[in-house]
Amino acid sequence: MRITRKQLSLLIETFLLLENKTADFEKLVLDDKMTQDEYQQSFKQNGEPRSVFKDTIMRTTLYNTLVSGQGHSPYDFVKSYSVFKQKIIDPYNKGQLRIIEVPGTSNKIIDLGSKISENTSTYDDFSEYLDVSGQTVVRSKTLQQVLDAGFAGDNTHFDVIHEDNNWIVCYPKTYKASISLARMGPDKQYYTPAKDFLIVGKMNWCTSVDSPSNMFLNYHRAMNLHMYYLTRKTGFNPNDKYRKMCVSFAKEGKTITLMKSNASVDGDNSNIEHAAIVKNVGQHILDIMTRDVARDERLEISLEDYYRSLSVTQVKSILKLLRDGDNYNDYKQHAYDIEEISILTENPKILILISRVKIEMSILKLGTLYQVSKHMLKNKASPTEAINNICEANKDEPDNLYLATRHANTSAETLDLLSRHKDIDIRDGVARNQNASDETLTRLINFDNSWEVREIAKTTINSER
Repeated sequence: MRITRKQLSLLIETFLLLENKTADFEKLVLDDKMTQDEYQQSFKQNGEPRSVFKDTIMRTTLYNTLVSGQGHSPYDFVKSYSVFKQKIIDPYNKGQLRIIEVPGTSNKIIDLGSKISENTSTYDDFSEYLDVSGQTVVRSKTLQQVLDAGFAGDNTHFDVIHEDNNWIVCYPKTYKASISLARMGPDKQYYTPAKDFLIVGKMNWCTSVDSPSNMFLNYHRAMNLHMYYLTRKTGFNPNDKYRKMCVSFAKEGKTITLMKSNASVDGDNSNIEHAAIVKNVGQHILDIMTRDVARDERLEISLEDYYRSLSVTQVKSILKLLRDGDNYNDYKQHAYDIEEISILTENPKILILISRVKIEMSILKLGTLYQVSKHMLKNKASPTEAINNICEANKDEPDNLYLATRHANTSAETLDLLSRHKDIDIRDGVARNQNASDETLTRLINFDNSWEVREIAKTTINSER
């Protein structure tokens, strides 16, 4: 059999590439980042890769893992190869490896495909991808397995806090546990929302839905809100609003507070007060939950991290509740949520979303439009589009327009419009902004009726911008 020059060139190129890779691993042995046994497990005496390391992606990922000192051996790769190949390598080779959003965060993504393409992927990257992609992939069988394991003593997904003849009290720790416990019947069976709502009743908790709007990870991980799901055993009735409860606590130092409003709700998702909890479950169960919150492993509440963690989909849900809700107390809470999000989020898409919302008159009475605009103009993450929308909605609010002139992302076009404002402070802000065009600054220098504005504009136009 004769081989062509092109085939020979390819063979030589492959040999040289492989030889180079072998030398890289030999250097790891010399640097004590790889044992001789691990090297021999990965390569034959002639330098050819063994078993799974014939796969270039696996070989490169092994190398990066050893260099970064993650503590994983070639044996870990061999054990995990079938899963890695099915879930990551094959989809990558077909151009089908998804970029995934991390649940419970505002805008964090995992783009493993780019790391593989750039030859920077590690074992931990593969594990994180599989872990996160699996967090929100739920099926009825999987959810039932979560329940079965938990009640058998495996506390990976939830802790069983208390159980007697009347109530089951659990502390969910994962997305899957939140959904499975929320829709669990008194027989510890999972019931699907579409088919079995006549058995457990209709569940509208925002932590029970299998969708991007599920808030569990935001509450549990980012906010450190301690939620306990209670299921009635004796006398369970799908039409009884007290068949299920979610009772939540906040922890600050040694102070433990029962959370009200939307944090503690009954089975119909209505707010539940302290007296109703005690009447239905008894003070002794409330005391059991309180003592559990006091444990060191239950972290203190972090509202700031919670608001930073919200995604675009979740903020859309809050805005919808703000527009459509008819409960005044809920309305005040959602208005407050939007104000806090506008201060703390670092996600430009969320800031644009909020800036586009048409604020109804009822909200104006609370000052929400003014306050949200003010907060966003002080938020360094606010993008140009959001600032443009805010300025359009705040034409009669000189304080907010002044803030817009001091923002680093205000566009030259918007600054030009503001440079014509009658308020001297607004024109002063434009004159100081590095984004102002030469044309705008020149007009201020030549025609503004304030000597100070003219001088500031001269300084700005002559500066290195």
